Amino acid sequence: MVNNKVANLSDILTGKSEKTDIADTSVGKLRKGIQCEGRTPKNIKYPTERKIVLDKMIEILELNRYNNFSFFISDLEEDEVKTKQIYDLMDDIKKYFSYGRWPYFNKSIPVAYPCTSIAKSIFKEMGITLNSISLRDNVANKIDKLGFRVILK
Repeated sequence: MVNNKVANLSDILTGKSEKTDIADTSVGKLRKGIQCEGRTPKNIKYPTERKIVLDKMIEILELNRYNNFSFFISDLEEDEVKTKQIYDLMDDIKKYFSYGRWPYFNKSIPVAYPCTSIAKSIFKEMGITLNSISLRDNVANKIDKLGFRVILK
């Protein structure tokens, strides 16, 4: 019977339990497509809608091969049209993403660049890698612009 159930924590710590099959756990059932207890994660429930929101974000940021799939923080935060478009996506973001741990929605920590924070969180949630980039002014020996390069797979 131990193979059909997940062992108790006390049994695991004392070494009394045997190995259990991952297919019997809720994660294994979820992978097989069997409905399990609790709510269905949003990344499984809304995959196409999340992809649409990601495509809208890529379109807003104007990421393409001509700009090397990069955007700069100052360009994004100072452009009123882009910030309005990102704020218009908020209803979709709240509906299709688990946003509780995103810095923008965490009211205890103020966010310096809100639109950049939202964009970074969407890319991270969708498994897309971001690399930081900077433009340096060699004459004044300081950083001119900070930004991110998006690594699309």
